[in-house]
Amino acid sequence: MTSLSGLRKKIEETIGQNLLEKYCMKEGKSGSIMIPPMPDSKFIDKLPDGVELQGQDAYAAEVKLFRCFEDLNGDYLVFHQLECTHEQYSAFLPEHKCDKIKCKKATGEHLCHKSPRQVEGESDFLVVGDGFVAVFEVKGLCFTSEDNINSELKLTRLRGCCDSAIKQRERMTDLLKSIDSSVMVSEYTVFPYLSREEVDEEYHSKTDLLFSEDLDKFAEWSDKHIPSPIVADTTSNMDNVIHFLLRMFCINSPYIQIDEDDSIDMSKMKRCLLGLWCINQENKWNLADCSLSRCIQDVDNKQRRGLVTREAVDAAKNEERIKKEDKAAKHHSSKAKKGKEKKQKQQKNYPYNEDIEVAPSVFKKHLNIRRLNSAQLDLFDSNERFLWVEGPAGSGKTIAMLGKIIHLALNTTPDKRILIIIQGYDDTVAPKR
Repeated sequence: MTSLSGLRKKIEETIGQNLLEKYCMKEGKSGSIMIPPMPDSKFIDKLPDGVELQGQDAYAAEVKLFRCFEDLNGDYLVFHQLECTHEQYSAFLPEHKCDKIKCKKATGEHLCHKSPRQVEGESDFLVVGDGFVAVFEVKGLCFTSEDNINSELKLTRLRGCCDSAIKQRERMTDLLKSIDSSVMVSEYTVFPYLSREEVDEEYHSKTDLLFSEDLDKFAEWSDKHIPSPIVADTTSNMDNVIHFLLRMFCINSPYIQIDEDDSIDMSKMKRCLLGLWCINQENKWNLADCSLSRCIQDVDNKQRRGLVTREAVDAAKNEERIKKEDKAAKHHSSKAKKGKEKKQKQQKNYPYNEDIEVAPSVFKKHLNIRRLNSAQLDLFDSNERFLWVEGPAGSGKTIAMLGKIIHLALNTTPDKRILIIIQGYDDTVAPKR
């Protein structure tokens, strides 16, 4: 068995099969299964209004589409941010071609020559249904006032995004077809921040493009373009094609129906994609990456490491500088000094953020928290008898609540008691306290 065939077996059978059984075959589960169950928090740092990190708009656009897929009416398996290395891609397509338009290493059609760990195929979203996979590339393009004045520049930016997306889509489609050639693949490019009114008429009729209007009415769009799933089992490849075509033909027809006992086998596709999503560039994996608890833990860790104000950045720089100076003094190495200068240049340099304020002393003393945002402070200072707190994982609800509880405990007279009720299952420790 060659190394590539062994890698493919590992991806499909060792990783993919375990993930399929653990997360995708739960009885009573309805609606889309999202992998991961919540978007990866790439931009966790808090910035003032008007200040953005490069790529933040594109990520926010992906989150908007992620929410649309969560509400799909049907049992779909949806992958967010699936990418694979050249080595992993080659495990399915050993002799795939180089996709560079002007390759410096060779002319004409030739084999791909990327390094094993270099990213080869990636997709923002993959929607797996019965007999089909839909590939979605998301572009965070939005036009500025300069673009609206210069129509040629506007058209160039839009065309460049479309061409880039098509290239990525085709690369992923080739991979999907190598897994199962009978599966029908549809490709789409999504522009969440553009409306049809902002683009030339030549783009209005393109069925592979989605704009902000389509996302606002995504349920209607998906009903027209994504077939409703049927129960998956095992049939021949030709049956897969026939069933898919029938479903596409019958979506809006009340006169033709398909027996619900009929089935399309997509288990191989799901196993391979689950394995590719989970395995990293070093060909290592952790099955817990698909769990909601792991996603929340990741957000929490990023929040703890986040540099949210200029003051926090400066403090982090100073602490890092002291550590490096001590290390350099011990080793008296010029190499350490060069490394120090290089890493100092890579430090983030954020402007002052008015939304972040000094936390009350109770947070610093008991929780080692020095800064809170204005929403957390409003919660801590509130004297309302009933207060409903809502926010996403990692937004700081628990920190504000803990500070409030400690403050009440320290300032409540001995003749009074504080009642804390924590909702939980009967077999958990929480409700027994």
